Amino acid sequence: MKKKKQKTHVPNQLSNFVTSHKLIVFLLLIVLLFPANFAFNKYKDWDNAQLIKGLARDFPALTAEIEQATGLDLEEKNDCMTTTEKFSSGVRTCELAFGLQAPLDDVTKAASVIESSRNFDKLSTTLTERGGRYNYRNKESCTFSSISPIYGSCVFAVREANVKLAQEVFSGL
Repeated sequence: MKKKKQKTHVPNQLSNFVTSHKLIVFLLLIVLLFPANFAFNKYKDWDNAQLIKGLARDFPALTAEIEQATGLDLEEKNDCMTTTEKFSSGVRTCELAFGLQAPLDDVTKAASVIESSRNFDKLSTTLTERGGRYNYRNKESCTFSSISPIYGSCVFAVREANVKLAQEVFSGL
């Protein structure tokens, strides 16, 4: 009779290795986790910068398209602020907005321009008779109305590394 080879399970081998080489595993985790965390934070800063630059380009373009379709002169505003919180330094946010009291026909034209925009994706789960929420760069940050007054707003957080960029970009709008 042949003897069957006993299979060793990888999880058992791994747990045996970890228990017998605790110091090496700990040092390896430290060596891997800190650079990964640093790289992830750099990515989040870069992604936030792309959001800021993109909104600074695309939101005024959307406003201009709505003005061209309706013949209205929309009132545009932008504002950056820091929320205050009791136990932290707060969150920096910026908002880009437009609005104007308008007849229903112009509101309908504006809504169709917004819905046909390639940069702002409508979220079907948050639609109401007053309007809906939209994604910009896969972030649920914009709201547009579908009743009078014509209103649109995008609110987003600004990471610490991008405060200066936000000030530069939005001071010119």
